[in-house]
This record gives sequence, structure tokens and C-alpha cells, in this order.
Amino acid sequence: SKASSQKEWTELAKTAESHGFNSLTMPDHFTDQLAPVPALMAAANATKNLRIGALVWDNDYKHPVVLAKELATLDRMSNGRLLPAFGLGVADVHEQQAFGVERTKRAKMFNEALAVVRSCWMDDEVTFHGEFYNYDNLRVNPKPKQQLELYT
Repeated sequence: SKASSQKEWTELAKTAESHGFNSLTMPDHFTDQLAPVPALMAAANATKNLRIGALVWDNDYKHPVVLAKELATLDRMSNGRLLPAFGLGVADVHEQQAFGVERTKRAKMFNEALAVVRSCWMDDEVTFHGEFYNYDNLRVNPKPKQQLELYT
């Protein structure tokens, strides 16, 4: 859907829920769409049981610690309704080039980012040393409401 206002978006979420759908997802792109984090929170606020998520949270566009914090916050604020699907993202060369992503490093960065996000959600302190991400005793809160496992 090309919903561009709060009213259009929340009506879409309410309609999906009233028709028996159990989840509402959206892409994580730079294209002509609403930003996923605030849009999904608005959808959760407008519904009672609808699960929310992106297909997929694109590793190239979000730092893993920021993503872990944002998704844990979405999960807490939606009362445990987050569906966390995390991936390499779109293979749109033009979008990647516009963001400055080097295609050859994507898989390595993705694997490291998965480990960082999991640690942010599960551990009191994050200690990670990789090629792209390095942390010592980093405290990341909040933790998700539900025990989340990333879908990849």
C-alpha cells in the first residue's frame, strides 16, 4: 500500500486486523514509503493483536546496536507484537550505491550484525570483536518484552 498519512496507514492496519490478518509488515527501503519504525508503532497503537514487522530490516541501512534498541522498543511498546525479520535486504544496486554499500562486504557485515543484535537482546553487556563492529561491555536497553529470535 502507498499509504502516506497516519489516517490511511492506521485504517489499513485496522482493516487488516478486522479481516482476520494476524500481521502487518512493510519493506525497509528508501523509496516512496513511510519510515518503518514510526509507521509500525502507529499500526500497533491502532490495533489490539496485529503483529508488526519489516520484511526485512535491512542490515545495510541500520547500525546493529541502533536496530536492536529500536526493535526492542517496538516490541515493548506493542506489548510483545514484534516480528523481527532481519536480512541482507534488497538487491537493488541503485539503492545500495546511493547509500554507499560495498556489495562484497554485505554477507560478512550481516553475520556480525546478527551476533551483535542477539547479544544486545540477551546479554547484560555486549562484548563483540569483529571486522566491522567492536564493543566492550556495552549496555543496551531496553530488552524486548518477548524472547525474540531473529528470522533470517
